Amino acid sequence: ARADNVTQSATSLECLLSCQLMWALRHVARLRPGRVRSISDANQLLGNLAHAIAREVFTPGPPPDPQAASAQAAALLEGRIDELAAPLRHPEAATELTFARQRLPAAMAALARSLADNDLVVEAAELQVSEAFENLLSLRGAIDLVTRDRSGRIVIIDLKWTRSEVKRVAELKEGLAVQLATYGALLSRDAPYRAGYFLLNQRQFLTLRNRGLVGRLVDGSRSFAETWDGIRSDWAAWRQSAGQGRLLASGVDGYESVLPAGLTVRREVRCDYCDYSTLCRVKGLA
Repeated sequence: ARADNVTQSATSLECLLSCQLMWALRHVARLRPGRVRSISDANQLLGNLAHAIAREVFTPGPPPDPQAASAQAAALLEGRIDELAAPLRHPEAATELTFARQRLPAAMAALARSLADNDLVVEAAELQVSEAFENLLSLRGAIDLVTRDRSGRIVIIDLKWTRSEVKRVAELKEGLAVQLATYGALLSRDAPYRAGYFLLNQRQFLTLRNRGLVGRLVDGSRSFAETWDGIRSDWAAWRQSAGQGRLLASGVDGYESVLPAGLTVRREVRCDYCDYSTLCRVKGLA
């Protein structure tokens, strides 16, 4: 099958666990959206800026002082806007530009403070990792921040710029944090690790309770390792389905009756945001 020759990512796995057809079209067939849909919105531009600045502010070693992190971010910001987010210079984006100038330096200060509160040192930023697992699952990805505590234990931090924290809190609570579980498996295989989302816009570190970390603690239904076990099991089931020539569109009526048996990582499907909803006729049926 063509999918067997495709290297997956945390993002593509999220896609598969939401809608198999969307995954096949986007990540296997490489069917891209139209030009209008491919233009980044302001929120995505702010996220790109935040990641680029964080990569320069948080270099290997102890985190900077929060004030120093804020000052460095402010000094970098204008140049990075020109390089990565030029649409923010347009008059109609004046509000978003002001927002970026206010929020991004403050976000870097909050991240520096969170690292210090957890007594973490930075080992790497945007670390490229790859690994091959059973059932022809080849993975690669870039981990935003790899840190270690005083005992040398790994703490993975995934940076997110989002309008609301609701989705990421729900992922931790329901055992659906696919990105964190995937990055943990890529980096540490079977070795223990801890992980969390740092929400830059909200200036919050989200992580599971009872892991010895300081932040906004969430009671999760399962650990990251348990989530990864579910991902691997579900990957095998979906791969078998594709090998039999069957692709399932999760948004159509009656799809639940033909799901592979035993799936454990079921992510919400958002057909209203899908680039392919006319192909499976969800948009035409709405």
